[in-house]
Amino acid sequence: MGMRGWLGIRLGVGSVATISVCAVLAACSKHAGGVSTGAADTVSRVLAAAPEAAVVAPPADTASADLSHLHAALPAAAPEPPRPTQTTGPVSAPKLDASLGYREAPAPLRRAVTREQAVSQFCFQEFGQKVDPTLQGGIAVLVTIASGAIADAHVASARWSDRPPGEQVDRCLDERVAQAWRFAPEDSASVAPGRYVVYLTFRGS
Repeated sequence: MGMRGWLGIRLGVGSVATISVCAVLAACSKHAGGVSTGAADTVSRVLAAAPEAAVVAPPADTASADLSHLHAALPAAAPEPPRPTQTTGPVSAPKLDASLGYREAPAPLRRAVTREQAVSQFCFQEFGQKVDPTLQGGIAVLVTIASGAIADAHVASARWSDRPPGEQVDRCLDERVAQAWRFAPEDSASVAPGRYVVYLTFRGS
């Protein structure tokens, strides 16, 4: 095998580009009597850039990707707890049955209750509002008058927005009002013996 054939096998297909460029240079040499420096530089730049252009791939286009089939696995929202029901409007005191033989409280008795209202407020605040600040209600206190003085006083009927603390208020009143409510000296002789009813209402914040 001759030298020319052996070189053709060694070069192979990978040297086609180099041979082609050499052919171009040879042609230019024959046509113009030589290759200019500018043309040679241009060819050098083409050869240097060609491998990079063949290797670097264009960036993937993700702007048009279809994401509609993706779903976020988020936990379901917890339901809100029910809000407590609040009583609207004041709770009025229950009216006693007139057949019990009571009478409406006379003015001296009403003045005694007003003068010592701190006692009823204490029972309401300490035993009622401290348990339920929204507590409200009304009570009917049956008062027995004998010998110009209050002989007995107790809660005969009650209506509360919250029953347990309301019952505590009732017990406190039963223990205190009979001793706290006193007639003024000028009123003690003006009240006839008998049973009278006093209505009280309470309302929290």
